[in-house]
Amino acid sequence: MSIKPQTAFFLGMAAAGGIFGFGMLAGAGLPKAPPAVIDATGIRLVDAGGKLRGEWGVLDGKVGFRLLDDQSKARITMSVGSDPQFVIWGESKYPAIAMTQSKQDGTEICLSGEDKKPQVQIITSPRAVQASIYHFADQVGLNIQCEPAGHIGVLGYSKSGKRVWDYFVRDEGKPSPK
Repeated sequence: MSIKPQTAFFLGMAAAGGIFGFGMLAGAGLPKAPPAVIDATGIRLVDAGGKLRGEWGVLDGKVGFRLLDDQSKARITMSVGSDPQFVIWGESKYPAIAMTQSKQDGTEICLSGEDKKPQVQIITSPRAVQASIYHFADQVGLNIQCEPAGHIGVLGYSKSGKRVWDYFVRDEGKPSPK
């Protein structure tokens, strides 16, 4: 029994159409739509060796993000709770750059040395706006403050950390050294 070439062609097309149709119905070969929502308490980023290099999720009770170096030491952290914070960590265990925002204390940007003490600090709060520069090797500091009442002050600190002089300008423009 021989099959005519036209019949073989139509049987082949019917078989191919049937396989294609079955594949379409089963979803084979088609990309699936991503889920609309993924619920998780955290996502861990690991390198090719399986070492933890980052985390994103609920960290220490706050929503946070943490990137770690090859020694598993946190280098960049960000947390969002009642007081959001962004920190870049230095070689020591203390923050090199920290930015925080507090409902009560305002916003603070702090650049610190390896000894944890701030070297440059900028604070905006309901009480005052101030900028401070410190040199802790000699324990010398300079602080500039602007208060809501209109007072502007420049304060100097000694090697012992004691305030040794200040100069305030009151809102009426009259200087009042102390």
